[in-house]
Amino acid sequence: NLFCTHGSDLVQEKFFLNKKKIALEVWRDYQDLFSQEKVRPSGADLVAQISGEISVFDGKNQTQHSYVWPFPEVNVLFFKTPQKIATHEHLNALKIDEKSLQLTMGPVVLNAIEALQNGNWSSFASAQAAFSRILEHQGLVHADTQLLLEKIGKISGVLGARGCGALGADVIAVFINKDQQGPLLSALSDLKFIASLQENIAYGVQIEAL
Repeated sequence: NLFCTHGSDLVQEKFFLNKKKIALEVWRDYQDLFSQEKVRPSGADLVAQISGEISVFDGKNQTQHSYVWPFPEVNVLFFKTPQKIATHEHLNALKIDEKSLQLTMGPVVLNAIEALQNGNWSSFASAQAAFSRILEHQGLVHADTQLLLEKIGKISGVLGARGCGALGADVIAVFINKDQQGPLLSALSDLKFIASLQENIAYGVQIEAL
């Protein structure tokens, strides 16, 4: 929103950004930068930052949708791990069959999206757990991340957790009953607390002036 003052009156003019269009244009430009690479980075993180909220992005079909977190009793906490792996370098070094992995993960991701749309926590949690099992089975979870996940899984109130980023080594996403966050924060006080999804959710690119 852009607010302009005129005398004693407050005139409000609204400018609506087509964030979906902007996000896809930025994504295409980003892809062009890596046109000669064996494996291009997905660019999904750029799309998510521009679009805001919970971003579901399909690079193959170039579609993007944003959703509001639909599970009021469940919170998502993000913890920064001590590890950092360059995602693009990791992708280029992969020896697995990428197409086969996509076929395996595809239905699980679609189930998670459907559960998100329908507000079905049970189905969403099952999809997250299945996705984590596939990553672990394929050797795509950093050993230190796996140890953290095992530690987190034993904490009261935790409904699930998985690593994010290359080898799940950048950030740990933890799903927890909203009224039981205290023990989790205390147990993982050695990790840097990043954000609570419901309370600090980003709304993407905005233009505001007073």
